[in-house]
Amino acid sequence: MEDKIRISGPVLALDNYPVSQLIHEEFAIFVVATAGQGDEPDNMKRFWKFLLRKNLPPNSLSKLKYGVLGFGDSSFSKFNFAAKKLHKRLAQLGATPLVDIASFTLSGVVMRHDIPDIGPMSEQYPHLLFNNFKTDLGLRTMSILKYLFPVPKADSKRVITFANHDDYICFRQHTYKKAGKDIELSEIGPRFQMKLYSIKLGTLESLDAADTEWALRPYMNTASKRRFLSLEDGWQEDDQ
Repeated sequence: MEDKIRISGPVLALDNYPVSQLIHEEFAIFVVATAGQGDEPDNMKRFWKFLLRKNLPPNSLSKLKYGVLGFGDSSFSKFNFAAKKLHKRLAQLGATPLVDIASFTLSGVVMRHDIPDIGPMSEQYPHLLFNNFKTDLGLRTMSILKYLFPVPKADSKRVITFANHDDYICFRQHTYKKAGKDIELSEIGPRFQMKLYSIKLGTLESLDAADTEWALRPYMNTASKRRFLSLEDGWQEDDQ
């Protein structure tokens, strides 16, 4: 996407969103994990059941432009299946993909309640920090991720960091406050690592038919010291 799209709106679990209002939406970003063997997560079940209604007209979501970010484990045969099903169903109902389709593997997940001295969750839109995305693919990945978030206000005290190290993207979320001349950070979680699995192009109804811009292949995992998002390590400290 060459042009920046400024989107603001609420951030909700899918089952907390009044799905009957979806026909009136112009933009929506969906972040979806897969449970079990290709199942939708628990907080998506009512939303998904509504979308599967046979009486929904094929053009009922014609106003909607959407993006889907899928999380999962690529070792499963139904990797990111919930996100793929959602993408396909939205397209069947007339919606138009807003961005190309990116899939990531997810590892090292630590939920909020497992993080010691956790701070309160902020409802402010976050500022985004990206570290070590320097190749063309790295910049492409950074662009896809940043379009998931509304533009924050200048005085927002919430920060999300995506830090790349050897193609593993560490996700961290903090709030901050000034203490004299110092800045105090408070982690608000969750924590996890992401690894880019594929980027698919186009606005086709069937994800399986979409052109693949980039995909992680088995031989790439064994290539010695080969990096794709940046040629640099990403964790090296300044010599100061």
